[in-house]
Amino acid sequence: MAKLKNLLNEISILGGLVTEKPVNITEAKELPQKDIDYIAKMTDYNNHNQARLHLAQVMKNRHLEKAYQAIITLHIMFNQMNELMKARQKLDKMLFTQAKRQYKNFKDIYASY
Repeated sequence: MAKLKNLLNEISILGGLVTEKPVNITEAKELPQKDIDYIAKMTDYNNHNQARLHLAQVMKNRHLEKAYQAIITLHIMFNQMNELMKARQKLDKMLFTQAKRQYKNFKDIYASY
């Protein structure tokens, strides 16, 4: 409660204006066209897991790399993707969210899938 009172006090001192700390925004990069072409090629060959693994590798996200590698291993072992689809969908959300923040040509990346 004391923190709330201090915060309200600071707001009233500033004249009701709340200022935010400056955010360090860096410009988004572009994923090279050769990587987008590779992703599209893997998708055309129905090798969606490899395409996602490649994007994770290019983004240098080691956790997603290991996760997609595990899905590829299980896919080879079981020779099906039915039960693995939910896991891949969760990973895809993380992958595409990061790619959207990191690359300004995300629409091209997403279209290649």
